[in-house]
Order: sequence, then structure tokens, then C-alpha cells
Amino acid sequence: MQRSNERPPGDGPRITREGPSPKLIAGGVGLLLVIVFMLQNGDEIAVRFLFWDGALPQWAVIAVTLVVGVFVGRVWGGVRRRAKDRRTASGEGRPDERPDEREG
Repeated sequence: MQRSNERPPGDGPRITREGPSPKLIAGGVGLLLVIVFMLQNGDEIAVRFLFWDGALPQWAVIAVTLVVGVFVGRVWGGVRRRAKDRRTASGEGRPDERPDEREG
């Protein structure tokens, strides 16, 4: 009878990793860089947008701009991808995307 703490035969060696994972290390480095960025760009700047006036830390303005840019890029990319998929499905498209028609 096999004991509960024994592995079945032929199971191979068990690989264990000691220490933090690479993802944890990358996350820590990223967090450290964000903190340094925030400390170096902490000056208050005047922000006027449409009907809103205010003062925000420079890092916050940059972070909001980055988030909005990523969002707009993803939305625009999705719109273009859907339009391309529709053109491809309907047989339309630019002439240079169509296969050559050869006379036989």
C-alpha cells in the first residue's frame, strides 16, 4: 500500500522554484518606476478643458492623457478591424489586396 506522502512511480522529479516569480519582480520594478515618476512630476499645473478649470499634479495629467489615449486607440482599432472584416467578408477591399487574375 502506498503512503499518502509518496508520489506514484514514474511521476518524474518535482520542480520547485524558490524566491519571487518573474511577474512579481516585474510588477515591483514597474511600481517603483511609477512612484519615482510621481515624485518627479508632482508640481501643480493649471488645467483648462472645455468648461472645467483646475489645478492638478503634472503626473495626474500625464496619467489621464495616457489612459484616454490607450482607450481611444483600442476603440479606433476595433472599429477599423470590424470594417476590414466586413469588407473582406463581402469581397470588397482595395485592389492591391485581391489576388491576381490571370487569363488562362
